[in-house]
Amino acid sequence: MGKSFEEIYSQEIKLPDTLAKRVAVVSCMAYSDMQRVYLVEDIKKRRFVLKTATGNKRELLKKDAAMLREHAFSFLPEYVDYVEAADTGYLLREYIEGDTLWEWVNKRGVFNAREAREILCRLCDMVGQFHQQKPSMIHRDIKPQNIVITKEKNLFLIDMGTVREYKEDIRQDTVFVGTKPTAAPEQYGYRQTDGRADIYALGVLYLFLLTGSLDVQCPKNWELLDEHVCAVIWKCTKMDPDDRYQSCEELKKAVCAGKGRHRCFAVGKKRQAILRTAGALLGSGIFFFAGVCQERTNRAGKRDINESE
Repeated sequence: MGKSFEEIYSQEIKLPDTLAKRVAVVSCMAYSDMQRVYLVEDIKKRRFVLKTATGNKRELLKKDAAMLREHAFSFLPEYVDYVEAADTGYLLREYIEGDTLWEWVNKRGVFNAREAREILCRLCDMVGQFHQQKPSMIHRDIKPQNIVITKEKNLFLIDMGTVREYKEDIRQDTVFVGTKPTAAPEQYGYRQTDGRADIYALGVLYLFLLTGSLDVQCPKNWELLDEHVCAVIWKCTKMDPDDRYQSCEELKKAVCAGKGRHRCFAVGKKRQAILRTAGALLGSGIFFFAGVCQERTNRAGKRDINESE
């Protein structure tokens, strides 16, 4: 039986001196064998997130830190510091107060068609900024647990450890990263991932926002969805990347084309059979929150945790 958050928190948490002098642990937010996420605060009661990792997870955390440090997109938490001590990495970053999409749906239920469409369009803009970098950057782990909604109705991506650059001269990714329900088939090694892997994940996420299901093989409540929405999700999650939308911009246009459509339809037996066949091929491996993230000015001053009273 796993330990509770209370048990983890009750253990003495020994931080490296450089961090222990600056912040104190408030609570344990999440944990696994090689990773911990803590809520911490400084002497002025300003709160931050401290992520720790050991083993092979430390390299992902290091990449997460590098992404936040080098790319100050308005939809990413602000980088504060990264420290390594012994065999553990420590990432200190801005605390984004809110619920993940996963938490929101499980607490309050699914979104309506308009809310889901507007969230997905905003995510297309965000992920599209990664793809437009030179070289292009692919997230590879777009999922409800990695997207936070704030009380101001902004969206944030909170885990950058899986991001990689597209490289013209390689045939496939060297190792699988991602999360099984939202990972595109090519992430399992048969070819190199590009931005269309994120398109696949956005399609699965669209299904989740509307039905609470991440299972494109046997989607829950699929029969309640508008035909246009089903067509968008179906195209996003094609086995072959060449058959999907080829960019976030193209996906966004397709989603927006369904604006004002609210007619529901029942999925026919033929379409259900096609879905089951596609699922077999994949196998086991395989509100209204439209607020645009506002540019946060003077953030460095607000996040200077080295400042004394």
